[in-house]
Amino acid sequence: MSGDSAAAVGGQYPSLEDVYDALNRAGHLLEQQVATQLEGLGYAVTTGRAYTDADEGKSRELDVVAYKPLFRDEGRRLLVAMHLLIECKNTAAPLAFLTRPVRQLAKPEEVLFTRHSVEQNSDKDGATYVTRMRTFDILGLRDRYWGTADPVKAVHVSRLERRGSAWSASNTGVFDSLTWPMAKALRAFEKPWRNRNGGFDAARDWSYVQFFVPIVVVASRLYVGDGTQSDPQVQEAGHVRFRRELKAKDFSGTFEIDFVQRDGLVDCVRDTVDVFGTDLARIVEANPDAVIPKDKWPMADV
Repeated sequence: MSGDSAAAVGGQYPSLEDVYDALNRAGHLLEQQVATQLEGLGYAVTTGRAYTDADEGKSRELDVVAYKPLFRDEGRRLLVAMHLLIECKNTAAPLAFLTRPVRQLAKPEEVLFTRHSVEQNSDKDGATYVTRMRTFDILGLRDRYWGTADPVKAVHVSRLERRGSAWSASNTGVFDSLTWPMAKALRAFEKPWRNRNGGFDAARDWSYVQFFVPIVVVASRLYVGDGTQSDPQVQEAGHVRFRRELKAKDFSGTFEIDFVQRDGLVDCVRDTVDVFGTDLARIVEANPDAVIPKDKWPMADV
């Protein structure tokens, strides 16, 4: 027996099975599996992508970032693209959500347009009124995008843990470990597009429609109950859209995160994300003037 083999048997080094189990428990294998699955769906994938935590000024890391161009017009300098910002959680603790209908009139945080709105004039009783309509609504995306088409959203999430013979539900640490980091990652990856050149110059810059979708992929199970019912029927789910308002000194907004069960990730991306992406590309290609500014344009989103 070689020295290395003897050390492994004696416990100085882990066995091959020990190495695999350690990597799996830490979630590192899940990250690589997710990356491979998304590559198989045509995404350009990066693992371990760094970003700056704007709230704390520290370097953070996102497990998987996946990018897919949906439509590109070189002549008109127009790009439509999908970015998936993914955190992988290999915890064995299931998550339970409660849902209710919510009002969402604003454009979702994860959507960026070069031309974020259009000024419209209307006459009434001899007076002219000026209003702005969001490009998101001009293109009719509110009823097509899965993040806004269904008004029912999860508004509460708890981690389920077994204590003796019973299960307990607690949201302690869930927001700090999931919601805040994903919201900060979203803003960080959007920032270069929001502030490019300090504004849009029609003579040289590209116009775009960009979706930066935060996703948490979990190895555990997801459960959902209707929070409007006094005695909700709880069901298992493969995909849950979670909504949370965040407020800090220099950071605020209402963010939505897609929670996806690991075994259903491919189906979710193929049947929900990519189906919408194909629809989005067709809509923009048919009406490019809605997203291409005619002259200089401020990049600050509204």
